[in-house]
Amino acid sequence: MRLIKYIIPLLFTFVLWGNSEDVTIEIKGEAAILSGDKVAAKDKAIDDALRKSVEQVSGTVVSSDSLTENFELVSDRIYTKSKGYVKKYSVVEEGVDSKDPNIYFVKISATVSTKQLKEDIDAIKEIYKNIGKPKIMILISEQNVGQKTASGWWTGNAIDLGTVESSILKYFTEKGFKFIDHQVLSKELKVLPAFQNVNNLSEKDIKKISNMHDADFIIYGQAIASTLTNTTGFNVTTVSSTMTVRVVRADTGEIIFIENDLTEKGTSNANDEIMAGKKSFQKLGASASKKIENAILKKWQQLLTAPNDIEVVIKGNLKYQIAKKFIAFLKDEVRGVVDASDIKITNKNGEFTLTYKGFTKHFVDEVLNKPFKELPLAVDSITRNKVVFSIEK
Repeated sequence: MRLIKYIIPLLFTFVLWGNSEDVTIEIKGEAAILSGDKVAAKDKAIDDALRKSVEQVSGTVVSSDSLTENFELVSDRIYTKSKGYVKKYSVVEEGVDSKDPNIYFVKISATVSTKQLKEDIDAIKEIYKNIGKPKIMILISEQNVGQKTASGWWTGNAIDLGTVESSILKYFTEKGFKFIDHQVLSKELKVLPAFQNVNNLSEKDIKKISNMHDADFIIYGQAIASTLTNTTGFNVTTVSSTMTVRVVRADTGEIIFIENDLTEKGTSNANDEIMAGKKSFQKLGASASKKIENAILKKWQQLLTAPNDIEVVIKGNLKYQIAKKFIAFLKDEVRGVVDASDIKITNKNGEFTLTYKGFTKHFVDEVLNKPFKELPLAVDSITRNKVVFSIEK
């Protein structure tokens, strides 16, 4: 919504500039004056103004909906290098804010390159389109006031998602993320000691539950409501809850996010400590969601752009010369292919290792969309690091 309010005033600017690749706007930046250092505050205020100028122009280059949907990517790739899009600027006005002597302000006239902005944002949107959204699993047990042990839907002593999990689920589903259906998964997960206390999950445990439904990331942890106070004279009950939460890559067990002591408070009227505990759990989920999303998207982007080794198997009556041509075709025509090893043919089946920037399923999509006429292929199976093709007859 913040970007939308900038669009209307900028429409007039674009009328003046026509089809120019540069836009000049005036904008105000602010910064706190710390220890009386106005020079440092001025520098920070200029940085603030430069960032705002790029944010505003971004709202005219692409739709506000697109910026909202891809906010984290835009934030990481665009707004953090705002100075690179500003060709020139000059300070029009500056000084201490008349309403707050602790704030220094500057008003600048900045010329922003719309061509470079559009090219970079379009590239980001293409990345986002290609990677889609990862599939996530949640395993967060809860122990409310009065309960002796923590419980979760996978432990056998709870049916529905907990309050923390529901709060996280709501946040992520509204942003288009996919989650594994816990009701389906609960029928397959056996009540094992490792799953009773998810904080003690090993890498082996994580891979086991991941492979059941091909999860990309697992959010797991434990929330405990422990502190209970009654506010005298107001008949209000307050509960303080603490949560430990981790996010791991399901295929490797790599921890990409950890929060050991996230704390929130919940209140309720009368002496309903259970309700107060649930409210604190709800706040915990909301507090953690944004941080978790940032960690997941950052890792997801890295996985897309980092080279990965994919084992490629081709079953059928494969001829060596055709196989060599096919590998050359992959290197030249398939986007993301970095290199490939020499092919080995055993019992007429071929096998080679491909270095690819992206995920295996995207490589397969590229191959199917750009068929190699001399080697018609069908897909037998796909896993994270392996694809098996068969030669169509």
